[in-house]
Amino acid sequence: MNITHGEFKISTKNNLLITDAMGPFNKQLIQKFAADIEQEIRSFNAHWGQIAILRGNCLLIPEAAKELEKVTIFRKNNGQKYIAIVLLNTQCTFILEKQLSEIYLSVQIPFKFFSHYSFAEEWITDKLTAPKSCINN
Repeated sequence: MNITHGEFKISTKNNLLITDAMGPFNKQLIQKFAADIEQEIRSFNAHWGQIAILRGNCLLIPEAAKELEKVTIFRKNNGQKYIAIVLLNTQCTFILEKQLSEIYLSVQIPFKFFSHYSFAEEWITDKLTAPKSCINN
């Protein structure tokens, strides 16, 4: 039985993919997430970012973490340059930050954690609009 655990919503704003998710997450949910993201990013150019809003218990079981790494590689290969992660009322924040950091470091997508959406949007917008010679992680 393939029951998904967790939920998410996807929206876009200019060259930003905005995901709002509540966990915990399993492999089936990450696979659905990957399919939905593939449809959304088709309209983006080769330079876009993501704001991921995470709520509740967003820990990833090992199979979900492996699947998220595959999705992250796909996103990077299709133009994703940065990700801002907003942690709102999350549980086990330290472990979640460690899980996500390992994935984004291994795939080499610059990332930063935030506790407020407005700071995340400001950071990622600055990164995406900075002249290429001035971009620092």
